[in-house]
Amino acid sequence: MNTIIREVNPARLAWGTFDHAKSDYMNEGDIPASYSGDCIAMGQPVRKPFRMDGEMWVAIGLSNDGARAYRLCPMRIFNGTPTNYRDKSGSAERAEEARNDPNGFYDRMTVKHGGQQFVLCGPEVQIVASQHQDISVPQVQLALF
Repeated sequence: MNTIIREVNPARLAWGTFDHAKSDYMNEGDIPASYSGDCIAMGQPVRKPFRMDGEMWVAIGLSNDGARAYRLCPMRIFNGTPTNYRDKSGSAERAEEARNDPNGFYDRMTVKHGGQQFVLCGPEVQIVASQHQDISVPQVQLALF
């Protein structure tokens, strides 16, 4: 599998700090906040996706070097044959096939977000912190109330 690497502003990959009083992370980047590998395996809705190149993505793996992510494609426009985590990893043979899939383990898996069905579309993308100062943090409209 050829790895596609994307550089982003390092602030987007920030782990954040856990605030015990609020039981939540503070100053966490949008990419780690989208981590949904556990949700996908349990058949639960994915966490809030992050935007990259005008499309929605979720992280399926995090490390000190960055994140691994898949693009979310609305089910209604997906042209392939979707699958789910259980079917893709239900036997040793299928799990081995999934691990060797050129588009990545999670390719074609169905997930839910905001009450809608999506399909994770590979290939898997490796997201790393940019060393360049000219990559900006995406602008987010703040809620006033």
